[in-house]
Amino acid sequence: VRTHARTPTRVRIPTFTIFKLFSSNKKGLHVLSLNIQSLIPKLDEIRHNLTSSNSVDIIGFNETFLTENINDNTFSINNFSFERKDRKNKKGGGVLIYISDKIPFKRRTDLEHVDIDSICIEIKFPNSRPFLFSFVYRPPDAKQLWIDNFETVIEKIDLLNYESHILGDFNINYS
Repeated sequence: VRTHARTPTRVRIPTFTIFKLFSSNKKGLHVLSLNIQSLIPKLDEIRHNLTSSNSVDIIGFNETFLTENINDNTFSINNFSFERKDRKNKKGGGVLIYISDKIPFKRRTDLEHVDIDSICIEIKFPNSRPFLFSFVYRPPDAKQLWIDNFETVIEKIDLLNYESHILGDFNINYS
């Protein structure tokens, strides 16, 4: 009897299917975090989905593969602001987030580490406490130094005593 090891298959769910999971008439803040593995080829699809539905308030993309040579105007989408952090001195990685113009936010670069692909934003609605969203990408070959740096960031966030949400691709293999 011969047995064959089965390799796990990656299923690609089209971006437009993910957008349909959120209904625009539901209450609350709708937030997505996706590993995009190269943003530019998918930008038209993303632009179409963000402008044709009111279902997503914040969406973060990891592994954008962007470089500083690509102009910010390339990423403009009506009714959305965006923040980006491109990986420097190495290919791959990067983070970009779109935030609906109806969401009051400010970027918290003081809660980002220069050696970590991440973007942190603070959201403050009227008459409510501020809260944080941090979108993070950890490369699969990251070493202990990445974890130490990330721990430093988490400690800074914790000192604020804000509600915090950390989303992203951490490339952790539990097998």
